[in-house]
Amino acid sequence: MLRMNVMTSRRWFVWAGLCLVMPLVQADEPATEMIKIGPVQYEVPKNWKRQAPSNAMRVAQFGIPLAEGDSGKVEMTVFYFGPDQGGSVEDNIKRWLGQFKPLDGKEKIETLNVGELKVTLLDAKGTYDFKPFPAAPKGELMKDWRMLASVVETPNDGPYFFRMVGPAKTIGAQEEAFQRMMKKSSTP
Repeated sequence: MLRMNVMTSRRWFVWAGLCLVMPLVQADEPATEMIKIGPVQYEVPKNWKRQAPSNAMRVAQFGIPLAEGDSGKVEMTVFYFGPDQGGSVEDNIKRWLGQFKPLDGKEKIETLNVGELKVTLLDAKGTYDFKPFPAAPKGELMKDWRMLASVVETPNDGPYFFRMVGPAKTIGAQEEAFQRMMKKSSTP
């Protein structure tokens, strides 16, 4: 009887330990959902809050949670202008880099093929010239800001333009999710 109780106690402790550890393991994996933007499926964190696009050029928009100590509003926006519209990948990269005055000199540009898609990724950091709208004559210089952006070229619909810009700490906290979203995208 004593042997049975010892075995039962050991099993109970193992079970109790697993119950305590499993939520911690699962907490490291962010909850995601699949969303469709144009012809492509993307894996997006559930804590990116889908919003109604704030203007006609945007086809999707997400509110991004701020890192501790950061303030303001950060969005991940998606633009689509139609097949063969919106400028070349190179022109967009050049324009995005030009919004930093100055850059920190460590910007990264990477192009990869994801299934039928050609994806160009940009990671830039520095003092960002924030303008409330693109043609605004004067902006506000925001020190230590970062941008993650990409151009996703689809075979039939043309390019989709993704951009997330804000305080470097907040954007850094979202880098892995943004990269995963781009690298795991798929066409049905």
